[in-house]
Amino acid sequence: MADITLTDSSSLSVDASVFDTSVIGKTPSSVLHFLAADVIGAMDQTLDQVVIDSMSIGFNYQPAFNIGGGSQTFTAGGGLTGEMDLYKPAKPGTPSPLFPNDQYGTDVEMGSNYYLALSFQLSASASDTALSGAFTIVPAVSATTSAKLYLPFAPDNAGKYPTLKSSIEILCSAFQLPSSTEAIASLPIGSVFTYDAQGSVAFQAQVDLLAAVNPTSSLGFSVTHGPITVTAGPSVTLGGGFSLSGEFQVRMLRTDENTVQLGYYKQKGTSFSVSFDASAGVDVTVGSYDVIAKLYGLLGDSGQLDAKWLKANIPSAVAGDVQAAYQAAVQTKLSIAIDAECDTTITNQAAFVWSFDRSAMQPEAEQLFQKAIGGDLSGLLVKTALPAGVTRVSSVLDRVVDKKHTFTFNFLGLYDYATVQDASLEINVKTSEDGQVVITNTATLTRLNATVTPFVKSDQLRKVLVEDFVATVGYSSSIASFAPELQANYTYFNAKDRAGKPDLLIFVETAELISGSTTPEADWAALLSSGTSSQAASLLASLTYNNTAATRLFLDEAMSPRTVNDYIAVGRDATAKTPGLGLDPSYFAALEEDSKWNALVGAGAAANFYDVLGVDQISPPQWARVAYAWTQHILDWSSAMHSASQALRNIRLYVAQNPGLQSDEGGFVLRRQNFANQLKTAVGKAPFFDNPLGILTIFLAAPPTTKEVDIKYAGQTKSYS
Repeated sequence: MADITLTDSSSLSVDASVFDTSVIGKTPSSVLHFLAADVIGAMDQTLDQVVIDSMSIGFNYQPAFNIGGGSQTFTAGGGLTGEMDLYKPAKPGTPSPLFPNDQYGTDVEMGSNYYLALSFQLSASASDTALSGAFTIVPAVSATTSAKLYLPFAPDNAGKYPTLKSSIEILCSAFQLPSSTEAIASLPIGSVFTYDAQGSVAFQAQVDLLAAVNPTSSLGFSVTHGPITVTAGPSVTLGGGFSLSGEFQVRMLRTDENTVQLGYYKQKGTSFSVSFDASAGVDVTVGSYDVIAKLYGLLGDSGQLDAKWLKANIPSAVAGDVQAAYQAAVQTKLSIAIDAECDTTITNQAAFVWSFDRSAMQPEAEQLFQKAIGGDLSGLLVKTALPAGVTRVSSVLDRVVDKKHTFTFNFLGLYDYATVQDASLEINVKTSEDGQVVITNTATLTRLNATVTPFVKSDQLRKVLVEDFVATVGYSSSIASFAPELQANYTYFNAKDRAGKPDLLIFVETAELISGSTTPEADWAALLSSGTSSQAASLLASLTYNNTAATRLFLDEAMSPRTVNDYIAVGRDATAKTPGLGLDPSYFAALEEDSKWNALVGAGAAANFYDVLGVDQISPPQWARVAYAWTQHILDWSSAMHSASQALRNIRLYVAQNPGLQSDEGGFVLRRQNFANQLKTAVGKAPFFDNPLGILTIFLAAPPTTKEVDIKYAGQTKSYS
């Protein structure tokens, strides 16, 4: 046995004994000095008698010592780098979880056990940090990590608990960085080891995400050309090597006689990000031309889009752009999806959890555990069956396959061209801030003004997205029996590097209007009333329309064109409800009351408009100028939308009156060209679609098939639907 001196700030001390084969026992002349003054006096008390309330005491440990895990060696001790905690069970018959707020991990029930925990901060220099073989994750350069061992202490047959001193001796003797299932199994049942660190884990995997395809007809019309037919793709598989980076807590738990559990959790209030992992030793690209085939394949039959055809018909520069955008979008979208699935305000949430049954394990299973300890999770994330004795309890990659994590491809303006080859020669591909692949033609790209920017910025993309949305709706609605069942997505994304509480309030109110729930206000009430400083925030709202729902934007239940007054009512309602517009009460009242609105509209010229508002006609205040502009926008947009509705109705009547009509028949094409022109005018009359007013206008004009709003602020992400 080896001696260790325990002291506290009262200058009292006591000698304790630990196994000389343990990490701490191998360190000569060890002194553990508690920073509180009453610890030594409690050494002979049993754990249930210790009256130090919520014992969580830091300590100074001398000298420093080395501790290894995997192939990594860390340094612990040598200063104020440790903490000891005592966890007391609740009253008999009352649940007593060791981690009370952990709603996604395994419930560690204390029962009648007292838990004593010992933790050390660990450090590893940059030169010692390996790309592989690190302990549980690849730590960030010069990152400080923390290792903590929780041991349960039960009463003996007489109902007596061990003393604080004997418990500390057992705990110090057992402290290690467990690098095998055997090491965890050597601890008492219910023991937990946690490792907190900033860094990354690597994995090779395939992730299936639902794919929303928005193949815009833009302002022209095209039937199927070349190898493309138009349908909506249901999913896309993203495969290869990835790295998941962030602040982790890794937990190892002995759950019963034979089973140990390994889990990777995201630290509360932090974010995960995903990137392709070049060190994973796999081809993370699927081939430039193969990617193009994959993206075009989401539009329908891609049988003829083989690598030979693509290489002969598509410039290599275009193929490279598609490849780069695809990779960037994968990383962005997976980061958003995984971060959302592991995010909460109250707990550390599980990214991955596995159970290992040592009674059924073969060497292959132990090797998978060893690789995970080295920061490579690939073998545990395969889609095929895991080896005997290994069970996947939870995986964030399974949970991201959900409608709220749709991987979106916007084919903006693709049908402006007669053939796939021509479209390919003219396309440009970018990635938006919210993880969309945006495929544009020259005309669309001009509107985006993104020819030299690495990303399609949100403020440039919003207006084009509504053009894309309206055109897709028009395409599927106007060609009737020729139209496939398309899914039209209207996405609004707004991100701010330094968002304050007023920005968060706008996000919350927008989410409430779209979701129809007061949950957003309740979720964010604490932050809105706190002194939280400005920080990064984002709002991602998405409305999805199928053919039937989309048609309601133009035609009523009786399939008659919607009236100008109908659209005006929508515009007034949306303007009045949109948060953050800063409307003056005088103008707000006009939006709410028909008589005041009619007076403003009937005023005509701007000067008369200002007179009705009761402001100076020559030098009106800025709010009055804005009110005049908003009013004209509502009137112009309403008139244009009504004209588009009439044009759509004319197409549908023509199709009904001409059975067997072909899509290239002259009368049909002429009517659809008129509808396309009306749509162009309607979009052009809507400059407000670059702020929340745009998505609220669409939302109030026609109920979507599905709706989703995500708010991210202060390291928290909440979703509403």
